[in-house]
Amino acid sequence: MPPGSRFEKLTNAAKSRIQEISVAEAAQRQSQGAILIDVREAEEFAKGHAQGALPLSKGMIEVKIEQHVPDLATAIVCYCGGG
Repeated sequence: MPPGSRFEKLTNAAKSRIQEISVAEAAQRQSQGAILIDVREAEEFAKGHAQGALPLSKGMIEVKIEQHVPDLATAIVCYCGGG
């Protein structure tokens, strides 16, 4: 992607709004009503996942997020295998 491209600007803007949190904080937010989303592939989810996590792989989250989290005010915590 060329520096300064439209995609790079959109990506950087999105990254600026992402906050990394600890596992303990993710659990706390989940207990306060946040939706925990596992963005790994189905095979990885089947091998083990956080309690209460919703499986929405990176390839499907854009398609299915609205049916699972229709309220835009709902907090979302995503996790993957890579950090």
